[in-house]
Order: sequence, then structure tokens, then C-alpha cells
Amino acid sequence: MTVELSLCQNKDVMEFGEIQAAPTQISNIREGKLRYRGILLEDLVSQSSFEEVVLLLWNGKLPLAAELKEFSNQIQGECGLDSDWLRKILNLRNFESAIDFLIAALSLVSTGKNSNHKIFFQLPPLLAAWENNFQKKNLGLLSKNSSIAAYFLNSIRESNASDLEIVALDKTMLIHADHELNISTFGLRLAASTGSDFVSSVIAALGILKGPLHGGASEWVMKTFDQVKDKKHVSAFLDQAFKNKEKIMGFGHLLYKNGDPRAKALKNIAKNLSAHLNRQVDFEMAEAFESEMLKRKNLHPNIDFYSGCVYRLLGFRSELGPGVFAMSRMAGWVAHYEEQNSDRRIVLARGLDEKKREDVYIPLSQRTS
Repeated sequence: MTVELSLCQNKDVMEFGEIQAAPTQISNIREGKLRYRGILLEDLVSQSSFEEVVLLLWNGKLPLAAELKEFSNQIQGECGLDSDWLRKILNLRNFESAIDFLIAALSLVSTGKNSNHKIFFQLPPLLAAWENNFQKKNLGLLSKNSSIAAYFLNSIRESNASDLEIVALDKTMLIHADHELNISTFGLRLAASTGSDFVSSVIAALGILKGPLHGGASEWVMKTFDQVKDKKHVSAFLDQAFKNKEKIMGFGHLLYKNGDPRAKALKNIAKNLSAHLNRQVDFEMAEAFESEMLKRKNLHPNIDFYSGCVYRLLGFRSELGPGVFAMSRMAGWVAHYEEQNSDRRIVLARGLDEKKREDVYIPLSQRTS
């Protein structure tokens, strides 16, 4: 069976580039609110954890205590890779991009039956190994952690992260776990609709996520923070950027005209983390950007802006940001791959022929211009 997509004729919708493409029960945006399986994101951020949300997305309901404990035990057992195999991948070439490395690594992963969940568990150690290799650190990958956030942070640090830092990353990953039919997720579902395997579908999504107008934006936000350094320089930086007609990453969203709820949640995380680390200067700089962009362009921050702030406070290099995004979004990708394959329908896109041009073939010898 084929699901045919054509561009929506509603001009108000087309202005924002929005097309209703396929039914999904995993997450939805209604009236500026994001829900995972019907539960408000804000409620999940305040009361839940990344692991609990993963099971919610995969199974369609919140897990029981025993189910959550079993999943936590899987983290300790599944987040492991063969060191010789990993070394061979890292030695292929110098991967400056986390996404490029993940694409190369996953393309060499076995795609045996029912391997989707196993691939989910492999991303944290893959990303940690890439970071440690780049930093020339010989830190061993850890296994005795009850959460993926703790596993990842402690795998790339010489000393254990604080509880508040772990919670900050956990909540940030939760916020990134899914977002309806965003561009990379839709790319994954397009690939899945053809019958392609999970790894190939994820690689398609990763290629889309890498773009600076999608998941790569947090990298540019962090680089901007590194350049500006202090709130007193924000106004002058924006003056020059607008003079040069440069795009300021991390602001505006097609689906949230009155503010991205994910950015609001991440702002609170960044505020608490900056106070905990005595780095209020970073948060104050972020607030200065937010104030100036709202005043000058009437644009609110999106998920990439305050996630970039959180990543920077956690000590991540700017190049690591898109990789952490992918590691988090893998939770939703597993669910979307399985949902797309539940009815085995191929998605066929159609274009909009606005000019309705009709012409005739002119032989080469008769063409004059």
C-alpha cells in the first residue's frame, strides 16, 4: 500500500512549510504544547527520567517499577562495545564530526533480527569513545551506572559528575527524545517505509540531523557563546551579525510562534546548572541573547539555543552537541521505525506544479537560444 503526500493547498500552512504527512501516536504538538504519548512534556521533565520516557515512547505507557529496574539493568549490560572493533573504526580516519563518526560506525554494525534496541544502547559508548579519542584520553567505558546520562558523563570525565550535572543531562536528553514528525524522524520513516533495515534508516536520519538548520544548530550556538563570552558583548555581536545578514542560530521555530516549550524547560535547567557550577556569566549571556532577539526580531529561543547553553556548562565541546542530540533522539527513532513498519505502507511524496508548464521537444539542430 502507498501513502501519497502532496503539498498542502492551504496558504497559511504552506507559509510555514508544514505538511501533515502521516498518523503517529508517539508524540504530538497541539496548541503549542508537546506531548509524549499524550503526557505533557512539562510534567515529564518535572517528574520523570530519560529511561522512563524511553519505555513510554517504545511501549505506549509508563513502565511499572519492575520494568524500569529491568531496563536500568540493561544499561549496565548493553552499553558495551568490543574494544578491537572500536579501535578499527576510530583508526579509519580523523572524524571531526560526531555525526560523521556515528554514520561510519553504525554502517559497520550487524543488523541482526530485533537489533533496534541494541543499537539504542550502543550510541552512548560510541559517542563517548569518539570524544575520548578526539581528546586523546584513555578513559575506559564504564558499565556500573543506573542511567545513560551518568554512564555518558562519567565515561568522558576523569572524575565522576555531580548528581545535579547528571540530572541536567538526563532531563536534557528527555526533552530531545522525540518531537513528532520532525525532519530527521520523517527521513527515518521514509526509509523505513521502503522496508529498509533499522540501521540504514537511522543513518538517513543522522544525515539530516547533521544540518545546521536542524540538530546541528546547537553546535553553532556553542561556538557563538565561545566567541561572545559575556553579556556585555551581545548587543555589539548582533549589530555586526545583522549588518552582515548572518542568521542567528537557536531562535525561531516553525511550529512554536509563542515560544518553544522545550526551550523553556531547558532554560530552567541551564539556570540551575549555572548556579551549581558558579558560572552565572554563561546563563546571563544566554538571557541577554534571548532579550535582544525578542526585542529586535520578535523571535523566541528554540531547543537548540538553551541546549547549547546546557552542553557548554557541562563542559562539552561544540562538536559534541549534535551527537548528544542523536543519542537522545534515538529513543524516538526506535519507536517511529516500529510504528512505521506496523502497517507496511510506503510513503510517496508529490510535488506542486505551480506553473503547470507544458512544452514540446525541439530537435537540437533547430534550437536557437
